[in-house]
Amino acid sequence: LNLASRKSGAYGPVEQRFLEELCAQLSPTSESITLRKQEKERMEFLTAISHEAKTPLTSIVSSARLLADEIPRSGDSPQKRLIGNIVQSAEHMKSRISQFVDLAAIESVDFRLATEPMYVGTLLEETADRAAAIARSKSQSLYAEIPLDLPKVHANPQRLKQVIATLLNNAIAFS
Repeated sequence: LNLASRKSGAYGPVEQRFLEELCAQLSPTSESITLRKQEKERMEFLTAISHEAKTPLTSIVSSARLLADEIPRSGDSPQKRLIGNIVQSAEHMKSRISQFVDLAAIESVDFRLATEPMYVGTLLEETADRAAAIARSKSQSLYAEIPLDLPKVHANPQRLKQVIATLLNNAIAFS
C-alpha cells in the first residue's frame, strides 16, 4: 500500500512517519496471509478427523442400542448395564470430539460468536432434564428449580447449552 502526493514536499517528517505506519498497518503481510492459510488447513484437518472419529462412534451407539433392545426388559442385568455404559461412553466421546473442534474454532482468527436475545429458562430446563437422566443412571438425583421470571439474555443458545451441560455433567461425574 502506497500513499503519495504529486506535490513535492507535501509531507513533512511527522506526516511521512504517520503514513508509513498507516500503510504498514493496513497492508496484509505475507506472514498474515500464510497464517490464515495454515489456520484454514488446520480447521479442515480437524473437521476431517472429527468426522472420521465420530462415524465409528455412531455405529457403536446404534449397535449397542440394538443389542440393548434384544435383552429382556425385566430386571437390571449386568449385560444391560454394560451396554448402557457403552452407549453413554460413546456419546460422551462424540461430545468431547465436538468440543475439541469447537475449541479449535474459537481459537481461530476468524471466529465470530453469533448471539441472539433469548429466554434462558427453557434452555436451563432442557439441559437439566438431560443431566438428570445421566444422574439417575449413576444413582444420583438432580433437581433444577428455575425461576419463571428470568430476564432475557443476549447469548448463543448452542454455546450456552454446552457450558451448562458441561457444568452439570462435571458435577455429576465428581459427586
